Amino acid sequence: KVHFSKPFHLIDTSQPASALSDPEIGLLFKSIHNLALRQPGVQKRTVPVKWLKCEFLIENLAKETFYMSMEEFKDKVANKADVCDREALQTMLSLYHQLGVVVHYSDQDSESNLGLKDTVFLNPKWLSDKLKKLSSMPPSHEFGIWAEVRKTGILTDTLVYHVWSDVDKNIRP
Repeated sequence: KVHFSKPFHLIDTSQPASALSDPEIGLLFKSIHNLALRQPGVQKRTVPVKWLKCEFLIENLAKETFYMSMEEFKDKVANKADVCDREALQTMLSLYHQLGVVVHYSDQDSESNLGLKDTVFLNPKWLSDKLKKLSSMPPSHEFGIWAEVRKTGILTDTLVYHVWSDVDKNIRP
């Protein structure tokens, strides 16, 4: 059985100071990069370094802040990463929405976004869990309307507000 695949890169790790000047390191990086690009679903994209800083800020904020207004997002994320151009910000948010980093609906012409263009969800899993609650909320004694929901399939505002009670009323469904 062969334990090595080609190309094989022999790198001397006993000399850390010379490791960066070792030409095999560059070849290894290139091999990894080419292999990654051949993976299904991977597209070659170049993004500004500023956007990566935004992604880092989003990741840190999303631990405690699940969503914020667009104005807050500009203040706490975009401006700190020097992404001040409106078009660049919308392009970045669109890409990060496609990648699942954030949830943001920016189509201003659509009436179906219910004002969500002014909200950026930093934690898509939190949003998914909230939406899941709407369809899987167990019957509750204080909300006898659940039987009606099961019967008709129609969620009432009362039930939605109960499930989403910790969410700003301006972005509730």
